[in-house]
Amino acid sequence: MNKSNHYMLLALLFGAIFTHNAQALVINTTVAGTDNLYFSDWGHSYTSTQPEWNDSGAWNNNFDIETSALGRGNAASAVNYAFSSGQSLSISATGSVTDWGTSYTDPNGTTTSGANEGWNFRGLPVYSLIGLWSTSATLIDPVDSPFYIGSSLDLFAPTAAGSLYLFLGENDGYFNDNFFDDKYNVSITVANVPEPSTVALMALGMFGIMLARRRKQI
Repeated sequence: MNKSNHYMLLALLFGAIFTHNAQALVINTTVAGTDNLYFSDWGHSYTSTQPEWNDSGAWNNNFDIETSALGRGNAASAVNYAFSSGQSLSISATGSVTDWGTSYTDPNGTTTSGANEGWNFRGLPVYSLIGLWSTSATLIDPVDSPFYIGSSLDLFAPTAAGSLYLFLGENDGYFNDNFFDDKYNVSITVANVPEPSTVALMALGMFGIMLARRRKQI
């Protein structure tokens, strides 16, 4: 075996090791029934802050719970992971949260009786688990629009400059009749995440290919 073929073999070996060691990363997190993607005004249209009750203690009939979102519940937070554009991920969610006082709903937004299934709220199934991509890990700087997740979803991270962060929340409107301690259990599997050591191996493999090509040209 000449030196050129030797270097090429080493490059292929390093590449094979890299591929073998690339493994999926699993991220586990929770989403409270009070987590609101529309808590702050990041450019969405649901910015009314009209109170539910008037000064005399009576219900305000002019109150529109769908358009009023600012400051309700708690601000949704980002998943503790910096995603990359085009990265493949699979989301699954279990558990249930309390909505409108006594009704429990699953991540699809469905009660035990199926009463809420198919009812859209702010363009997505009511009481369901929803998500939003952001270019910031602390504040929502939106990429595209909120999207439905439900109990399971396979998707690719959108195209954006730099890292991407996934914010998760429940698609509710009132939030005051929810319980903070009720949470969805969310698992996110990120495909083909290389271990740090394999990155170095890949670099060595690329170096071997470049060196082999250079030898051939001499």
